Amino acid sequence: MSALTDVSKIDSDLEEAKVQGHTIAFCDGSFEVVHKGHIQLFEKARAVADVVVIAVASDEYIATAKGHIPKYSIEQRLARAMETGLADFVFAKPLLTQDEYIQLCKRIQPNYFVTGEDETLEDRKKEAEIVRCEVVTIKNIDSSQNYL
Repeated sequence: MSALTDVSKIDSDLEEAKVQGHTIAFCDGSFEVVHKGHIQLFEKARAVADVVVIAVASDEYIATAKGHIPKYSIEQRLARAMETGLADFVFAKPLLTQDEYIQLCKRIQPNYFVTGEDETLEDRKKEAEIVRCEVVTIKNIDSSQNYL
């Protein structure tokens, strides 16, 4: 069952899993419309790790990074990510500098970044090297069907 958490508490929320030696997969995206490809991404994360953490980009992040207002609010997108039942923790990712994002990733301490083979892949590889985790990619993500 998914738990909505606050970004400021994500490291403490994950503490028990870390102490127990559980592996952690981290998925990060805007998830503006949760589609079949996102479900594939979350399922892959679930397959490779014991704990799945999903960061949903805030409205401010999308407006700044993508140049448009998201169709669905952050609250709606968080709810949709949680409704998949594939995440253990879901949180809203605020607009962060690259250094702040790396610090967030270090707090999460993922074993895996799970991502599609898209424009963010090279960034994920660089971040994974800094955070010391593995990148797991999904090829041929199907974004043709909305899930929720």
